[in-house]
Amino acid sequence: MSQAKNAVRAAKKHATSRQVGASVLYVAIAAWALQPLVLANEEDLLFIERLRGRGYHDTALLYLDQLQARPQLDATLKSRIPYERAITLLDAAKINRDSKTKTAQLDSALAYLNQFVKESPNAPEAATANLRRAEILLARTSAEVGSARTLQGAAATEANDRARKSASEAREILTTAENQYQTALKAFPAHIDKVADAEKFAARAETENRLISVQLDLARSSYEEAQTHPLDSAQRKELLQAAADAYEKLHQKYRTNVAGLVSRMWQGKCFEEQGDLPKALGIYKEILDQPDNSPSMSALKDQARQFQLICLNRKSPPDYAAVTSQGEEWVKGNKSLLRSRVGLGIRLELAKAYEGLGDDRNLIKPEQLKFWRLAATHARDVSQFGEFSREGMEILRRLEKKISGDEKAPDAFEPALFVAQAKLQERQDKQKLFEEATAAKQPAAELSKMRQELSLLDQEALRSFELALKLAGRQDDPVKVNKARYLYGLCAYLTGKSFEAAVICEQAAIMARGDEDQQLALDAAYLSLMSLVQAYQESQSEGAIREAELDAVINAANRMLKRFPDTEKANDVRMQMGNLYKLRKRFIEATGWYLQIPETGGKYAEAQMAAGQAFWNAYLAEATKPESMRVDAAQMTVWRQTAQKKLEQGVAKISENLPPEGTSPPELIAGKWSLAQILVGQGQDKEAVKLLTGEPHSPRKAIEVPDEKKRPATGIKNRAFAGETLKLLVRAYIGSGQTKEANQAMKDLEKVAAGQAGADVTQLYIGISKLLKEELDRFKETGETERYNQLRTAFEEFMGDLSKRTEGQTWASLSWIGETYAALGEASAGDQEKQDQFFGKSVEAFESILSRSENEPEFASANQLLSTKVRLIRAHRMKKNFEAGEKIINELLASRKNDVVLQTQAAELYLDWGINSDAKYLNIALVGNPATGVWGFGALGQRLQQAMDSGRADLLPQYLDARYNAGTARLALAESQGDQKKRATQLKNAEIELVASLSVLPDLTPEQRGRFNDLYRKVLEASGKPAVDMPLSREVAMIASTETTETSENNEPGVAGATGNQKADNKKPDEPEKITEVAPPMSTTTSYAIIGGIVVACLGVVGFFVMNGNKQKKRSRKTPGRSEPTSLNVDFGGGAPAALGNFDFDIATKPTGKAPPKPTSRPKPAGTATRTAAEKPSSEKATGEKTARPAGTPKPRPKPPVEPPG
Repeated sequence: MSQAKNAVRAAKKHATSRQVGASVLYVAIAAWALQPLVLANEEDLLFIERLRGRGYHDTALLYLDQLQARPQLDATLKSRIPYERAITLLDAAKINRDSKTKTAQLDSALAYLNQFVKESPNAPEAATANLRRAEILLARTSAEVGSARTLQGAAATEANDRARKSASEAREILTTAENQYQTALKAFPAHIDKVADAEKFAARAETENRLISVQLDLARSSYEEAQTHPLDSAQRKELLQAAADAYEKLHQKYRTNVAGLVSRMWQGKCFEEQGDLPKALGIYKEILDQPDNSPSMSALKDQARQFQLICLNRKSPPDYAAVTSQGEEWVKGNKSLLRSRVGLGIRLELAKAYEGLGDDRNLIKPEQLKFWRLAATHARDVSQFGEFSREGMEILRRLEKKISGDEKAPDAFEPALFVAQAKLQERQDKQKLFEEATAAKQPAAELSKMRQELSLLDQEALRSFELALKLAGRQDDPVKVNKARYLYGLCAYLTGKSFEAAVICEQAAIMARGDEDQQLALDAAYLSLMSLVQAYQESQSEGAIREAELDAVINAANRMLKRFPDTEKANDVRMQMGNLYKLRKRFIEATGWYLQIPETGGKYAEAQMAAGQAFWNAYLAEATKPESMRVDAAQMTVWRQTAQKKLEQGVAKISENLPPEGTSPPELIAGKWSLAQILVGQGQDKEAVKLLTGEPHSPRKAIEVPDEKKRPATGIKNRAFAGETLKLLVRAYIGSGQTKEANQAMKDLEKVAAGQAGADVTQLYIGISKLLKEELDRFKETGETERYNQLRTAFEEFMGDLSKRTEGQTWASLSWIGETYAALGEASAGDQEKQDQFFGKSVEAFESILSRSENEPEFASANQLLSTKVRLIRAHRMKKNFEAGEKIINELLASRKNDVVLQTQAAELYLDWGINSDAKYLNIALVGNPATGVWGFGALGQRLQQAMDSGRADLLPQYLDARYNAGTARLALAESQGDQKKRATQLKNAEIELVASLSVLPDLTPEQRGRFNDLYRKVLEASGKPAVDMPLSREVAMIASTETTETSENNEPGVAGATGNQKADNKKPDEPEKITEVAPPMSTTTSYAIIGGIVVACLGVVGFFVMNGNKQKKRSRKTPGRSEPTSLNVDFGGGAPAALGNFDFDIATKPTGKAPPKPTSRPKPAGTATRTAAEKPSSEKATGEKTARPAGTPKPRPKPPVEPPG
């Protein structure tokens, strides 16, 4: 117990930040849980390595402190602690952006490495320690050289002396390290079998790589030392030649791998700095002509490109055209690298080249300005980041003088304001031309050029207003000065300087006190708020910082509404804030903003419908949660009823004065769509059909287009919204018994999907099936038996009629029949007769596809047949035809072992087989079967986790399913054991695995954790322990890193992962793991998450579909040609300042690779606190949300002026 207390005390003492505090607390908890264990040296070191790998550097250092204080610590491990400290500090320094802290970390790391080498010169890690020491010294050399270039006189000399000393020390250490690695390399046998002795083979390869690194750094030490001498000095030339000779030897020795090419490139750099540019350019071309077949090769070619551009700018005469051509081509293809060291270096050369082109006196002035402005674009970014910032700033200063020409800069406020306003007017004219070109669908290259020109004008206008404000004095008109502040804020907003714009606009709003200044005050306050919204949208921060940014937006909104409560701009703000909360899926808080808009406001109808959609989203979000986590049923009923009421009010308000003919307002169509969703959800299918098809202004007619291939990408006719409208209509027709109409709507749905290249019609049908199952489950859970029976009967009759048809059946329609019967079967849990009937019909539908394909080869493609077989596996599993399902699995796995969907189906089949028949199949469900290639849930979860670590965040639902099912299988296996010892072992393993599964995902939502928590409690109960909730993931991360599961006798599964044999069978050492997918069936567990996501997304994003169509990407902070906020005093055209966001609707489509936002758990704002009926507005008493702030919850955020209902 004392060890635990000391660990907790140490954790609290070292918790310097929230994240670090949480991390070190993991160590405390781990120490507490593991105090009976004595970890072996390898386990301790592996634990430290894992902490570093996850970025818990402070935690790793704390753990090393604990190790050092451990009594009777192994001497070998104790001697290695300084080395581990150094490696941890080096890793931390790599990601540290604070230069002072980074320097301190590097100094400390060097000191620990020196200590380790001195105390353990013969340790296996000594050579690596020397390599790391030398790398730190060479980095210090480079830093000192850079510093010397910014200094003069004695200070510069001293910096160069320090750099030379560091380079000399590094060379001496590297010579020692080279000898150590050569000795270590000779100790290996001449031949090592790569397969039979993979570990030794890998160790030798690692030693060879380290030796090459040492030899490269030895050559680099001469190159870095050369930089400390004057350009034309003999010492510099001598050192550069020595470096070039060393690189040449390495190139000849390793010319067949990347190391040889690296040497060759740096040899070219040495020639370049000796003035032999043709030879250098020849070498760079040699590098650039190499195939781009690996990340290492890509990085090498990027560096070679930078060096090549430097040479082209330096040659006589300079080849500026080649620099701009090749440089811009690189920039276009490497957007993510523009702020990297190489990216900034390339852009610096572009700035130089454009400046040189503009300096051509034979050009007319407009052409010169064009080149200089392009140079300024690159130089401006270079001047803000990295080691080239000084050069970028010098170029900018020269360009400013050239762009302003011979005209004398204004020396007083009034003239400066006039010039600035002229710049802004020029920008306005250019914006209009850009909008006209966009409407005319001009070529993308032309539009891109115009955006760039707009960006340049924004920058020039910003600098002009900045000058005007600097020249302003007490003698100048304060009204004009304040207007200059506001316009400066507008320019800052346009250039992406959001916080700067927010501050100065807020100041302008405060200082505009006179009656004649009220419009300016309103515009400035609004722009200040929009700037904060823009900053919030574009921010990459998380946690407390993210919350603080949102608080700033709320406070700004409240200040504006307090000062200008009855203006139309105030209503704009209320809508914007509601949309912002809806984007964050905080639906009830969003309604509070929407419902502040008075009936006399121009946005009243839109606000009522937005509020209705938000209430409905809140209802659906609660319905997808586990029952134990929902608000009470009465509250959900209130939300549903209020949603319908608000939507009806909004639709009626828009429709009351709307002509029956003409274009339908998008907000009206969106409102009708959402209202129809609610009606369908309440069993009012005929009313929903009438709403969707009844004229005037029916959604059904509004989505029609003459040619599906030319369907617009935005507006109410976009393909996504059209598809969802028809799916809803099919559902309503079936529910109301209109079979003929449902069939026609299905055909229309196929046409909509077929109009898009590569579209999968089946996914649309599956979406209807999933929606059906979700509805049936909801009716059953809420006790609405009559509606459940009506809906099931309606679909049963429709599917029966559809399946009897022999003519006109397609692969898609038969797939839909199979999926729908499967959904009906799953929703009929508890009614065995109906389940058997529905699952049997599902099997028949899928088998009919296979039989028809045998007779009609064109009936289905190879991929469609594969998809059908995977779905048939699931149907057999549901019907408990396990042998039949296994037969198909074995057939497919023979050629598709890496197919995640297939492996998931296989593991789920064996899980159900083990639970319903023979427990031996539970073993296969857990650890797989190497003979047939089945992974099992353990290996499946591991591979999904690896894929997520590589950027596939979209695989989270599959990962959670795999881990949850592994726990289910483990519990079932324990329950099947007759031997109490074996039973206890399995239960202990289940408990540990559940904790470990979530430890890698500390930010899961309560909904995502809910089923794991329920299963965890069941495991504890089965173990005879108190049934408590699972610890929060962040609290158990360290436990998960150090706990291991036990292996029982008779080859029963211990760890739910791949066995050694499986790894050898499924993944060759040189073959990267591939994750492939077929069209995914609706698994028993995945379906629930997908269904809930589809329904919530469908209803919450209608407005987005109507206005945008496809998912909008987050805007870059440096996007050229931003639009201005509407309704400002200065009219520049354009739309809203920044879209308030949206979320992905079509989750059935293949993921784009973009990671979804991390799930977070955040305190509810004060607006959602529980209120009594007397405290609620009389018109909204029924909509109060039953919430209470738990003890210890952080202080509630600022709230809107009127508390949101609910």
